[in-house]
Amino acid sequence: MLKSKTDTMKKSMLALAVAIVLTGCHQNDTKKMKKLPANVPVTAVWKGGADEGFWFDILDISSQKNTIRFRLYDDFDGQLALEADFSATSCQDILAWPKQKILADIFVLEDYDIILNNDCHLTIIRPILDGRMKE
Repeated sequence: MLKSKTDTMKKSMLALAVAIVLTGCHQNDTKKMKKLPANVPVTAVWKGGADEGFWFDILDISSQKNTIRFRLYDDFDGQLALEADFSATSCQDILAWPKQKILADIFVLEDYDIILNNDCHLTIIRPILDGRMKE
């Protein structure tokens, strides 16, 4: 019984140590990524994980076209990665939101689509207008 408690205690301590290390790494990476590069507009919002992210900025919201024009900048050097229109046909209600609310609600860029926290998918409209990701 004593050996079982010792084994359980060792496993718990190991799990706690791993959690502390992972949390510490994530916090440091996040702080490092949030430094706004000089050429990125102050209205841009950083979204990403420990390995990669983008600065997102909204140039225009068009209720008439059901689109939002985004610019995405690389997190490490602020270079323009992508400028494109995204279709909001699956969630048109966000077209009435203020730009900062849309930016705050972005969860991830996945396969050229922007996914919001409310599960709204903004689909890229090709061709990509500008940036290093232009096809």
